[in-house]
Amino acid sequence: MLNRWWRPVIGALALVMGAAACGGSSSSSSTPSHQLSIVSIGDSLASGEGIAYGYTFDNAPPTPHWVGGTLNPTWSGPYQQCHQTTAAYGAVVAQARKARFTNLACTGSTYVDGITGPWSFPPSPTAPAQLGDWATKTNLNPVYDQAAPDVVLVTFGADDVKFKDLLVSCVVAAVTDPNVCSQQDPGPIAKTSVLDQLPNLGQRYRSLAAAIQARGQAAHPSKVPFIVFTGYPNPLPAANANISFTACPDAAHLGAPQIAFLSSLLQLQLRTLQGAVGGMKGVAVADVTGVLAGHQWCSADPWAYGASVLALNLQSQAPVHPTAQGQHAVAQVVLKAIPSNPNGG
Repeated sequence: MLNRWWRPVIGALALVMGAAACGGSSSSSSTPSHQLSIVSIGDSLASGEGIAYGYTFDNAPPTPHWVGGTLNPTWSGPYQQCHQTTAAYGAVVAQARKARFTNLACTGSTYVDGITGPWSFPPSPTAPAQLGDWATKTNLNPVYDQAAPDVVLVTFGADDVKFKDLLVSCVVAAVTDPNVCSQQDPGPIAKTSVLDQLPNLGQRYRSLAAAIQARGQAAHPSKVPFIVFTGYPNPLPAANANISFTACPDAAHLGAPQIAFLSSLLQLQLRTLQGAVGGMKGVAVADVTGVLAGHQWCSADPWAYGASVLALNLQSQAPVHPTAQGQHAVAQVVLKAIPSNPNGG
């Protein structure tokens, strides 16, 4: 669901539909020193991807779809390529806790590309590595240290497991070979791009948590932040939804087998995350998988952008990402995972 991988999805969707028819951001400089400090690290879910386009949903029959929006939105923060918005779940959490907020999340980030290491395809200006490589003490982001976080919110993994390749294959398979990208036949892309990558992803989750804690211990004064990881909210249609293309173009021709399989992979990613960091002191996992229940694609009031925005802008990176309401729903789960007094974990 990230900047780097949505482009091939756009191409696949365009073909199928045609055939059928970051750097640091907002934090207050005048806040008192005793105020809670929250830092957000991660990918497009954490940055708030999609919201600045300004789409609204028209649920009028016969074909409900997204309308409006702008082709060239202005994003928050100093790095426009990070696609940060002030409605991102971390900002909502910080507002609820009356905390200082520093959003370092950037669309397209992976563990090695944008979080612990520099971008391999640097846009301009280049957003620094959000945390930096603590093991080698290189590329360390001074903005993170200046924030002196009490709480660090983390979301990443979709790019690490090459979810882009799988989604493209599922969109195409739904039309060309409906038996592929299913529980019965996951297909080779599911195995090589996602399933085979999960053990490595688990190691990355644990390594990042350990690096955040070690960096807090080494700070002056020492302060180990409480860490909350999230999985991803599931935007896919409910089992009883009308997923026909006319009734729901957001589903992009995905059939029930593909929807069930992709949903199961979101759960698998969550279990990988829980298994990796669940036993670590001062670390929590917020299960946000079901926060869009009743508001998925093909509902009357979706809280995640779907494929129909591509009719407005083929370059849009909004599809799959939560709307402001969806981000708020994510924030409510994250808030429950943060202790009333984090005390550095």
